[in-house]
Amino acid sequence: MLGGVVLIETIFSIPGLGVYLISGIQLRDYNAVQGCLIVIAFLLCAIMLITDVVYAYVDPRIRARYVRKKAD
Repeated sequence: MLGGVVLIETIFSIPGLGVYLISGIQLRDYNAVQGCLIVIAFLLCAIMLITDVVYAYVDPRIRARYVRKKAD
């Protein structure tokens, strides 16, 4: 998913984190590459966590399953 974002930003010349990552790779700027990868990884983890919490809130079956396991 994130590789697609980098590709789309590069193809359509949209300024963003993907373009900055590609320019950092081309210029061998290791600090920029590491920073971009950390930000992308953090965003991916945060989005997945928010999705799981919202899904558990919307679907009562998942919430009930969690409560049962917690009580055991």
